[in-house]
Amino acid sequence: MHKIENYTSTIQTLLTPQETTIPFHNKIQRVKICFFNLGGFYIELIESAELQTPITSFLEKKGEGIHYLAFEVPDVELATLKLKKAGGKVISPPSIGFEGHLISFVYVNSLPFMIVEFVSEKKSN
Repeated sequence: MHKIENYTSTIQTLLTPQETTIPFHNKIQRVKICFFNLGGFYIELIESAELQTPITSFLEKKGEGIHYLAFEVPDVELATLKLKKAGGKVISPPSIGFEGHLISFVYVNSLPFMIVEFVSEKKSN
């Protein structure tokens, strides 16, 4: 399995992000994450930080690639319920994720990216 560091310089060269975070260990999800701010949207690279994580078996089966799209929504619970009623399978119900955001993951086999992540909107200061 490739490491995040194998991709960062290529992404920085080709896409010239406005900001790139240093890869860090997200202890809640037990993964290593790096964000690339492309001005209006982000690319997030994820790798397992431990032997068994919520993404380990998925990556073993599916391999590397673009597996999901995340959408910032005002109500994660409502968005999750709507997609479930439309035929999606909730694989991770709303829970606290990165930077305290409420997140959920829903599997949708009728989309090319398979998984939708809902993320609570950032609170304005």
